[in-house]
Amino acid sequence: MTIEFIVDPYSICRDSFELVIKHDLASVREARLRINENLTSGCIRNLRIRIVHESLLRLFSDYLGIDGVKVTFTPSPRTQITDVIKCTLPDWVTEDIIIRSDCLRSLQGMENPSINSVYCSILGFSNDVITLSEFMTLYHGNFELYSQSLSDRTCFNFVYDSLKNEILPDDFRTLIDDVLEQPEGKIYIEKLAYASQIEKLRQYIESEGFTVALPPMPVTSEVIRRTCFFLDFKASPSLENALVKVFDQAILSVEKNNDIRVLDSFPLIPVEAFFDTFIDRMLCKYTSSMKDFVTKSLPFIPLIYHEELNKLLLNHSVDSLSLDADIGSTLNWADSYFKVLQASWVEGSSIPQGLETCFSDWYLKNRVRVSRSKNDWTGISSSIQQSLKAREVVVVYMIDALSGLHLNEVSALLAEKLPKCHLNSRFCFAPTPTLTEVGKTAVLTGKKPYSLSKDNEKAMLDVYGPQGLTEDTFIVHKSWEHRKAVRLDESTQLYLYLENRIDDCLHELKQYEDYSAYGRVVDFIVSNIAKHAQETFSAAERWSKKIKFILTADHGLTQSSGMIRYEAQNVKERVVLDVDDVNVSEALYKVDTGYRNLGTCLIPKNRDSFKEVAFSHGGLTPEEVLIPWIELTSEDPKEKPFVLITDKVRCHSIGEKRWNITLNSLKNVSEECLTFKVASPFQVIGKGNWDSVNKELLLSLYSDVNHEGLVEVEFTVAFKEKLVTTFTLDIEFPKSLVKKDKASSAFDDMLGFS
Repeated sequence: MTIEFIVDPYSICRDSFELVIKHDLASVREARLRINENLTSGCIRNLRIRIVHESLLRLFSDYLGIDGVKVTFTPSPRTQITDVIKCTLPDWVTEDIIIRSDCLRSLQGMENPSINSVYCSILGFSNDVITLSEFMTLYHGNFELYSQSLSDRTCFNFVYDSLKNEILPDDFRTLIDDVLEQPEGKIYIEKLAYASQIEKLRQYIESEGFTVALPPMPVTSEVIRRTCFFLDFKASPSLENALVKVFDQAILSVEKNNDIRVLDSFPLIPVEAFFDTFIDRMLCKYTSSMKDFVTKSLPFIPLIYHEELNKLLLNHSVDSLSLDADIGSTLNWADSYFKVLQASWVEGSSIPQGLETCFSDWYLKNRVRVSRSKNDWTGISSSIQQSLKAREVVVVYMIDALSGLHLNEVSALLAEKLPKCHLNSRFCFAPTPTLTEVGKTAVLTGKKPYSLSKDNEKAMLDVYGPQGLTEDTFIVHKSWEHRKAVRLDESTQLYLYLENRIDDCLHELKQYEDYSAYGRVVDFIVSNIAKHAQETFSAAERWSKKIKFILTADHGLTQSSGMIRYEAQNVKERVVLDVDDVNVSEALYKVDTGYRNLGTCLIPKNRDSFKEVAFSHGGLTPEEVLIPWIELTSEDPKEKPFVLITDKVRCHSIGEKRWNITLNSLKNVSEECLTFKVASPFQVIGKGNWDSVNKELLLSLYSDVNHEGLVEVEFTVAFKEKLVTTFTLDIEFPKSLVKKDKASSAFDDMLGFS
């Protein structure tokens, strides 16, 4: 038992206390009561009591000298720091300043702290190097402290060294002397800041040849001609008018000379009233060449304006698409375009207009080139045929209305859920016009629309029959409602998963702001598919089969921006089919589909629709034409020396601390080349016995310790002494020895330990 009085008037001891004695009778009474209880009861728990002033210790003098009662005096802050830095502190570094700046805590854990470390902590320097603007802001905010500290030569030198080469030594001394000589130093610092900003504007005006009248200088100081600094609060409102005039002349100069460099040196002084004008000018006059200027300006602009400026940067981050762009350049352009588009939809802001028309014009001009590219929709069918020929299991997820807009996020999710598969993802050009009746069967079969049966199942059997596909080896998951009724089995060659909930949901939405609801549907559907893919992959692993997953769509979608009224017989949401009109509005494309069933069609050049809907498809925007083509392929089990088919293990005892276990596994090399080891305290006896017919491996284990119940056992498999895999199995060890059967005895006799 120990009762310890800690005399700590500075409240710098970080240890915990049971009691604190202050200048009040109540705390003294409580402490004496607790001390008496401890002494009389023989309690072994220590009692730590903090005393805020040494004079209060006399109130407990009757306890001093008793066995187990001790007094500890906390050294003063100055003493503690002096002991740490091994040098004397200047007089201005008082106990109060040390405590208020939390200097002791700052020095804790610091390697070789010095007097400069103390200055840095007390003055609030966040780094070894600071700007003059930061220094003057700190000076203004803690004027008395800085005035005292800068009167000390060593601290003055430290501050100047921290500023590095921002200001000359004589200029810095003059600046500090000027401040210290003023009866109201804080106000003088404010005038200096204001004067430095006027001087900065004057230098810019002269360098660019502008003509703008500036406010009069509030003070005369040569120092401000070489620097410009701001305080934490905004600059003087008197500068607003001058700033606006200078900025307007800078913008005019950019437009006239087509030279953005005039903005690079523009002094963006933080006058709050000026920023409304700045944002207005940027929204009206912005071009992509101003991107760097706006980006560099953001740190100087209040946060309330950042959202608008970031949106401006985003909406102008995509240039127009050239009609002569190649396929690769076009798809890179589409990737940037989708980032802008998705951000606009998510935020509910206006969608950049005109970019979709650039793509549509490009697509109509380059349809032949697209059809010959590796990104054409016919490539998906070729991939299916290739895998079927190689006797791989193929799982196709056909998601109605999943736009290429979601390619990256869907790819990332599937890669996360299927880490053992190789991922290959790309944009794919869908059949046009982008309608379900055109795209679905075409993408699934690689054949032109309307050239096969409208029944997807029958059409795919016709196309993939030559690769060995039959009704018995083909499974169609027709709807999410049939999920539980349709399972992959060991004979399956092709599994088709049809998902149309996204498209159904889109056609039900009526308001633009419902994009968030659409986004949730996409997330839900893709998450379900990822879960299904995980289960299917596990099944293929059990059957030692290579599997390929293909996720794609029949078409994408767009968000309608307006409505066009058109009277005709076959009017869809975004396309009018089989039209006879020779003359059509300039706002519409007139496109020959090449399909007898569809004839010539009309498609809006922008995102307008022929019906009042929020989301629709049928047109030629990038988000409608480009669909995802994602493939995930597992490793060929035949290429693996050892494959664990399932984690189910059978175990039975063959003697004291010995067991036989049976693993459901497959070997694709000679068994002499495989070596099995288990983590301590287990050992593998012999090489094991393979049953290739039943795909089982029988291993015998030994341990110095007997085991019962469910135990984790870690296995390591090596092929020709090189690591192949490591896995952990939960093995149920029998609770009591069982009589050996003939198979176990024969196995023991063979290994020579019966």
